[in-house]
Amino acid sequence: MLTEAQIEEVKEHPGIGWVTALRASAIQKLAAKGCVQMSLFDERNLAEVRSPEYLGERLVVCLLCRIPDPGSRKMQTSHHAGNGKDAPNPEL
Repeated sequence: MLTEAQIEEVKEHPGIGWVTALRASAIQKLAAKGCVQMSLFDERNLAEVRSPEYLGERLVVCLLCRIPDPGSRKMQTSHHAGNGKDAPNPEL
């Protein structure tokens, strides 16, 4: 991730851009201020948002589906194996 100092240095060179990521706490602040709303993701999992805190910057947010933890997958596999139904492939 780029630091503020590194971003300022990149800004000195016209035609060069950068991509970086906000930390979870910064995203939570944007959501709390109403900049990020779940309805933005009704049609796509990407949305562009604006915030006065990031003037002149393009903010693109992505909604990631929750990935189940490995423990729950193991439990599902054991449950399916015990009842005679096809168990999910644990390697997927």
